[in-house]
Amino acid sequence: MPNDKKRPTSNHPAFIYGTAKTHKFQPHEEITGDKLKLRSIVSTVGTYYYETAKYLAKFLAPLAENNYNIKNTLDFPDRLSDMTLEEDEIIVSYDVSSLFTQVPLKETVDFIIEQIYNHKRLPKISSNLLFRRLLLKVCQGVVFSFNNRLYKQFDGCGMGNPLSPVLANIFMTMLEADTVTPLNPECYYRYFDDIFSKKKKNKHDQLLVKLNSYHPNILFTVEENPDHFLDTAIHRTENNFSFSVYTKPGKIPTNWKSEVPTSWKRNAITGALHRAKRIATNFENEVQIIRNKFQKSGYPRKFIENTRLF
Repeated sequence: MPNDKKRPTSNHPAFIYGTAKTHKFQPHEEITGDKLKLRSIVSTVGTYYYETAKYLAKFLAPLAENNYNIKNTLDFPDRLSDMTLEEDEIIVSYDVSSLFTQVPLKETVDFIIEQIYNHKRLPKISSNLLFRRLLLKVCQGVVFSFNNRLYKQFDGCGMGNPLSPVLANIFMTMLEADTVTPLNPECYYRYFDDIFSKKKKNKHDQLLVKLNSYHPNILFTVEENPDHFLDTAIHRTENNFSFSVYTKPGKIPTNWKSEVPTSWKRNAITGALHRAKRIATNFENEVQIIRNKFQKSGYPRKFIENTRLF
């Protein structure tokens, strides 16, 4: 480990704050103080272990990979390009409730230690005991402030710690090795805590039972025949699929009159075109949707037409 990652760089604690889950409401007029929920974020930027956590996240990243991982949201349509659906089958989407905060740290750290020191999947950077203590210290020893009081996190991974997404992914690879691989499902793809699969209609969901029986901390919910997965809208055509870009209702681009650089506005169009090119079965139809969407946000027609994908 580089020397600048070994030593503390400050002594102030993390702090906790909440971000509103407004995306749960459609339309947004339904938002009330009683209904609105907050996502807790423990910001560790500038804490004594922040740089160490960033280094460990990069070091441990290979352990978070397996055959079920979707690399990014644009990779999903490629995975489904050859998938077929029989008449007695439906698609399903599984979701882990509050994965980050429910990750069992001890079991996950035990798995990491086994992979490094027994299976030699990564180089050793310290003794077994010292590395275990380091991982637990960076995750389990998180001290954060709230209302002028200090609190300590004992389990789970706080959102805001650079190591948390990697540990959550590593735990999911461990879960899948024990529960999914033995079942050998024909279709199973995961992006962090979102899972896409298929099953027989009106049949016992054996996979869901296996997933929910793996650890008491982890609860999976299921949605049958979802109309989208991540940012891909799914349309069934006979036994195959077609795709379009999924946009949350009410979501519009930044208005043309907003005080942001023109280059950002151009990049917003380019990004939308790139996403449509990678996802949509009918690209020309998506181009028209993008054109109309930005025109409604005040973008000049000439500016839109002069923005190209390549």
